[in-house]
Amino acid sequence: MLPARLLAGLDSPRAAPLILAGGLGVRVAALALSAAQPLLDDALDYHRMALDLLAGLRFEPDWPPGLPYFLAAAAALAGPSALVARASMLLLYLGLSAVVWLLAYRLQGRATANLALLLIALAPTQILHAVTPLTQLPTAFLLVAAVLSAWRASDAPTWAPLASMGLCLGALVLVRPPSALVCLGLPLALVFLTRPRRVRAALVPLALAAALVGAWTWKAHAMTGRFFFINNANAQNLFYGNNPWTPLYRTWWFGSHKAGEPDVPTQFVALHRSIGAHPPAERDRLFTRTALDHIRARPDLFVLRSLNRLQVYFAFDTYTGSFLIKRGGAGRLPGLLVLGVDALVYLLVVAAALAFFAAHWPLEPPGRRLVTLALAAALLYSVPYWLSFAHPTYHFPIVPLFLPFAAAFAVQPAPIRRRYLFWGGLTALALIQVPWVITMASRV
Repeated sequence: MLPARLLAGLDSPRAAPLILAGGLGVRVAALALSAAQPLLDDALDYHRMALDLLAGLRFEPDWPPGLPYFLAAAAALAGPSALVARASMLLLYLGLSAVVWLLAYRLQGRATANLALLLIALAPTQILHAVTPLTQLPTAFLLVAAVLSAWRASDAPTWAPLASMGLCLGALVLVRPPSALVCLGLPLALVFLTRPRRVRAALVPLALAAALVGAWTWKAHAMTGRFFFINNANAQNLFYGNNPWTPLYRTWWFGSHKAGEPDVPTQFVALHRSIGAHPPAERDRLFTRTALDHIRARPDLFVLRSLNRLQVYFAFDTYTGSFLIKRGGAGRLPGLLVLGVDALVYLLVVAAALAFFAAHWPLEPPGRRLVTLALAAALLYSVPYWLSFAHPTYHFPIVPLFLPFAAAFAVQPAPIRRRYLFWGGLTALALIQVPWVITMASRV
């Protein structure tokens, strides 16, 4: 139970703007500290693609276009600098805060909504992604916005929430192509939640999402002369996580470690270069065929890796702490402190969400529909990472879906009626962290 004074503060109408302002202030300070830092790795690639789109150049889209289009719009309005790219992500922080607040407010009122808002404002990983042009934050915003729209449509499937849902799902696929499963599955889940069941509840969002994805498909065809799904890199991800040299636990390894780095086998490097030398269309087919051939040859390893991918996916995220140590110049102790705060926030959110489900299930119909939609979206979003390669940073977009439930239990604790659900889930969560801690400790 939260202290009475804190609960009273969270229930105040002034709390939300104060929390937003505080969160924005922290991010502006982080933006100022990072202003002299160049963009690196994926963030740099997204920025470069945005500038290519802005200049109207023809190029091979190795990256999905959703975030680059957003960055291109910011560059058109305020200039093509890296600082503008970083600052534009603050809008997505505000957007994510708004949709999580609305979700939590509809679930259980102002205090719950403001507590969820506070967790977003102060979590270190949320702060880093709000000043770095990466896809985690826009994916989280679009995923939560799609669930919020679907929940509204489950009450009354009118054109406004259905259209909002479709646009969010289409943009989500353009930001993270594996989200195609969410795009297909969430409208179908909505059909079964409406009474009477209405096919329109699925057709409208699917049509709008297809229109957005189709528009980019024609644009990409005009640039490259061929049709493909969103971007060129999707097949490589399957190959990275399913080849003879993929580690059994660290399946993400080849996604972030390249030729010449320790533990990267020369045989893998030779095969990757051989396939990469082919034209893009042929290259993607070769990556996919090589991965599938390995899966067929060693289905036992595929099953073992997939079970490990599932574990890694739900481990606490180390990205922000590692980034501060390796790239941010913060030093080991501050970086480890940030890592610890992120881990604590994540584990508390998951534990409190489990407690909410164990205490309240089955909920009344409105809350039950929200739980169904949120769990369906989280599952459909996550499955592709359990089949290709996984890292805790990929669970970033689904954590905000559980914030309203976690905040609801923290604000109004209730007796846990389904103890097997709570203690079973908590035990699984704890056991998942053990191999992850051992793996990370060996690297530290």
